Amino acid sequence: MESVLNCQSCKFTFDSINRVPRILPCNKQICSQCAENSKQILGGYIIECECKLRQHNVDKLDDLLISQISLAYLTTTNNNQELEQNINLKEQIEKYKLEQEKEF
Repeated sequence: MESVLNCQSCKFTFDSINRVPRILPCNKQICSQCAENSKQILGGYIIECECKLRQHNVDKLDDLLISQISLAYLTTTNNNQELEQNINLKEQIEKYKLEQEKEF
């Protein structure tokens, strides 16, 4: 699942603000920062890629669809991590309370 969460170009993890996953014509995904840093040519952009084509010509960066699946997975993963942290914190608080009760 890691390839779904990481940019094919810079290998950084996608997010919903600075590194939004964009889908290339070959269905590989790059982050919005890599798309913005691609070579600008008259009438569009050339985006380097690891696929057989080696590069894609794109008129506008907005033509690259946002990968809603990757964003949804990231949101779910982040929510699960937060839930896990909250459960651990709750367990620590309950343990502390029990220790305090034993002292009195």
